[in-house]
Amino acid sequence: MTGTVYPYITVTACSPTHITGAPSVRFHAAKTWARLARVPVSVDTLEAFRTAIELLSQVAGLEQTVSKRYANLTDVSHLTMSASAAAIDAGQNETALEWLEQGRCLVWNQIQQLRTPVENLHAHNPSLANRFRDAATALEASGSRQTEPVLFAKKTMRQMITAQAENKRHAELAKELNQLLDEIRALPGFSDFLRPPTASTLLEGLTCDGPVVIFNLHEDRCGALALISGADEPLHIPLPTFSHKQAVELRDRLHGYLKKQGVRVREAERAGRPLDLPKKGMIHMILREIWEHVVKPVLNALACNDSVSCPFTRHPDATH
Repeated sequence: MTGTVYPYITVTACSPTHITGAPSVRFHAAKTWARLARVPVSVDTLEAFRTAIELLSQVAGLEQTVSKRYANLTDVSHLTMSASAAAIDAGQNETALEWLEQGRCLVWNQIQQLRTPVENLHAHNPSLANRFRDAATALEASGSRQTEPVLFAKKTMRQMITAQAENKRHAELAKELNQLLDEIRALPGFSDFLRPPTASTLLEGLTCDGPVVIFNLHEDRCGALALISGADEPLHIPLPTFSHKQAVELRDRLHGYLKKQGVRVREAERAGRPLDLPKKGMIHMILREIWEHVVKPVLNALACNDSVSCPFTRHPDATH
């Protein structure tokens, strides 16, 4: 715990690596640390992102309310994409894959309202899950009280004794939570509880049907990671002619065009009619850009393009 002292006021800030801090407070501190250490990428940068993502798993994994799950989506995606971009810059493709997959899992679980890791634990060991949730909730509440500004000069002796007791209880809760994490991760099937999946586990689970390509579209860089059966690590494929801004513009143009044509998926489902996508010039233009700047570079890197030509070279008003 570090602090800056002003006259009559003590302001404390929790270190993201200090185990006695509340998970949410440590998480926000780790995000700030990662942002400040982002350029240039260094060992400190990756450690900051690693700390933030591990804490994100705890914060998101404990969240139960639907509104909070959706509120976390933007933070999850942006953090994991930033972290993966930094890992790729550092030449650590396996770490980039692990962080991207962690973000994908967290977002997917929140969108679909699937079981959180704690709910999975509860199905296996209700008592241990309840102990963990109670300790985490108590630690979070204790951390919130400790971050409030304190007017030291106005504190009575009783208040000072109470604060000391709360600090002791906070430390005990943090120790209990970490002991519970160790106990949970010792259970069969729970070794990765609230942790990102390992790259080796992801690669081992691949089939031989073909590569799996994961895209990371970030403000700093756009690229892909190809997972190939039998490979020791993911293959990084840069997308130098594509940008996050282009991706957003293409998405917005396609969304606007489909909405104007009245063929958005949700609208079609509500109307009870089949989805009939128009094949006009706008669609061909969007698909051509995706082909040129995204699909073709990936096929080139995978050596799959010897006899492949762009399927979107016909007249823009073509209907086939």
